[in-house]
Amino acid sequence: MSTEIGWLLDLYADERRRGLVLWLACKDGRRLQLQQAFPITFYATGDFAVLRQLWDYLRKQPVHTLRERTSRQDSTGQVFDVMAITVLNPALQPRLFREVEERFPQLTYFDCDLSVSLRYAAAFDVFPMSLCEVDIEDGWVKAIRPLNSRWEVFPEEPSLRLLRIFPDTDPLHERPRVLHLQSEQRQHQIPLSSARLLISGMNSLLALEDPDLILAERGDTWLFPLLRRAAKKAGMEFNPNRDKSRPPREIRENSYFSYGRVIYRGQQTHLFGRWHIDGKNATTYSHYGVQGAIEQAQVSAMPVQEMARKSPGSGITAMFTLTTLRRGHLVPYEKLRVESPKTLRQLYAADKGGLIYQPTLGLHCHVVQIDYSSMYPSIMALWNVSPETVGVASEVVKKVPEIDLVIDQTRRGVVAETLAPLLEKRLAIKAMLAEMAKDSLEYQALEARNTALKWLLVVCFGYQGYKNFREGKVEAHEAITAFSRDALLRTMRIVEELGFEVLHMYVDSLWIKRADERPISQEEVRRVLDKVEKDIGLPISVEARYKFVAFLPARGNAEVPVPNRYFGQLEDGSWKVRGTPSRRHDTPRLVSELEQELLECLGGSGHPAGRVQDVVTLLRQRVDEMRSGGVPLEKLVASVNISKPPGDYRVRSSAATAGLQMEAAGRPVRAGQLVRFVYVRGEPRVHAWEGGGGLRGKQIDTSRYVDLILRMAVTFLQPLGVSETMLRAWVVERAWYGPGPEEFALGERLEMPSLR
Repeated sequence: MSTEIGWLLDLYADERRRGLVLWLACKDGRRLQLQQAFPITFYATGDFAVLRQLWDYLRKQPVHTLRERTSRQDSTGQVFDVMAITVLNPALQPRLFREVEERFPQLTYFDCDLSVSLRYAAAFDVFPMSLCEVDIEDGWVKAIRPLNSRWEVFPEEPSLRLLRIFPDTDPLHERPRVLHLQSEQRQHQIPLSSARLLISGMNSLLALEDPDLILAERGDTWLFPLLRRAAKKAGMEFNPNRDKSRPPREIRENSYFSYGRVIYRGQQTHLFGRWHIDGKNATTYSHYGVQGAIEQAQVSAMPVQEMARKSPGSGITAMFTLTTLRRGHLVPYEKLRVESPKTLRQLYAADKGGLIYQPTLGLHCHVVQIDYSSMYPSIMALWNVSPETVGVASEVVKKVPEIDLVIDQTRRGVVAETLAPLLEKRLAIKAMLAEMAKDSLEYQALEARNTALKWLLVVCFGYQGYKNFREGKVEAHEAITAFSRDALLRTMRIVEELGFEVLHMYVDSLWIKRADERPISQEEVRRVLDKVEKDIGLPISVEARYKFVAFLPARGNAEVPVPNRYFGQLEDGSWKVRGTPSRRHDTPRLVSELEQELLECLGGSGHPAGRVQDVVTLLRQRVDEMRSGGVPLEKLVASVNISKPPGDYRVRSSAATAGLQMEAAGRPVRAGQLVRFVYVRGEPRVHAWEGGGGLRGKQIDTSRYVDLILRMAVTFLQPLGVSETMLRAWVVERAWYGPGPEEFALGERLEMPSLR
């Protein structure tokens, strides 16, 4: 027997090997393939006669199982008499359960559809990228021990071999000619003109580089389908797995509804023994990259290449499930809890959501934004809000404000136990980031991990009442928002008692200033934070200190404020924007890049009203470039997610029209898919970017893009007194209208306080 130390790269069940396959990245650089026996048990309960039929059915099946009668409890403490069904070959359990559930739908099932990575983490506390000590005999794992924790802020990490693959052009717009491959040491190019040359080149390079991670641009939806077709055409073998005994796992495309949106997920290619990630076919991967995906995989115990494509909601659900498994409790197959009956008065009191205090419109100087740190998760952890503790009377309870509800404090809830270390880890990372230089590589890697954890914490609240969260409970959702509303109102009173004005409140944030708009000192802010933390008990901190911030109205009504629509310059010169065109997915790059230029133009010393003339000069230059055809076509592309197939739209929107053009060109469009197009003159007003056919410069609808530019610019100039009519006269017509832009340099017209 030998002992190896290394990091767990991959883990999966294999039918032929009758167990699990583990891939270890050893400290000396070797990649070791191991096997391990890992029986899987699931449970059934219900009518005794039906359970007897199930027993007889399983006894006759070719899949070998062990069966016994026993008692188990779920997270609420309810005890069930169950049949425990143990499948010795873990790869066969999913198929067996599907057959059992279809044949005996009247039974209730537990622990039946859990991923093998979650089961493994619950059994051994070993997770993806976990540093392990493994006892091995004849290639089989006899014992495995974790050498680090999911909650370490700076865990020891292996040196991963990364291979980036990308085409020379966007394959959805035009046909690529060359494939670029880049590792840490080398760069390669493979022409796409010959199928045989392509496959032989890929096989050679994968053998040469032996990557742990293939980071392929459009790998799911373009590259690997292309490679499969090329291998078939050339009559050659191509298997990108490190484990050559099995083919890659192919997952079909699908569309699903989530949080009011239809989301499209393209087909996927998952590898065995190494990872493949396509950042273009992932939910939130673009926010945190490889480092963040690994962080989420570690804390959720989900495989890295799977977590990179999944939503954060899937990650937090896996974490709740892992806590339940580690406690030895049953995980239901279907949701068992329903909402408690309520009167109309009770429903009105409970079903309110987070508190929003409408902002004071206009531009305000020397504003401080204070935020509760992960407010909803902190509420769940601090006051033990969990589906199995909400509404449970005990010797020690916490009353929920506003609503007739109590929280059991005598036992730790699953949600609170799961979130507490996650919150602690993120707060530790944020404290380290505050001491680091922002341009360092260590900062960027740590910030990616911080962002990944933030996404998990953001979605954990919504899942308490989500219909697909099996252990969720609507009352938990209502209790959290009731606590948050109470905390925000009490914070507002504290702020006002200390002599400050509240400009805006949004769920977990407050914007405060002095009435005379003089700067608020660090000591004064600290006094506010200390008082809030002492009286309320939740962690709160400064999110931003603004030189000025402008709260914006609705586009159709200048008198109506919009809660989360504002922009402001921070004291360090950076900008924070919400609800502006650059934050929208359908905004062309021309407009979003110009928005950044406009902000830079407004920045600097003194009042922004003094730089209106500079902004007008900038806008005139960009409009002239647009009219002369000097803007690259790539910057004119707008992108919209369609909620249904383009042919199902009664009113043909720009996106629906572009979708029909794509389908006419032989590119099927699914619900939730991103449709890209350029605005053109004449009918049908748009040209699909992936629709085939060339675009000539004279076809571009320049007036439409000029309108988008002006609409964006007015967003930032309106608080300074500039209307869209004035701006159009100055920029497009080059005419005088009202006060000229140079008059704003005097800074007198708006009577704004000095920023000196």
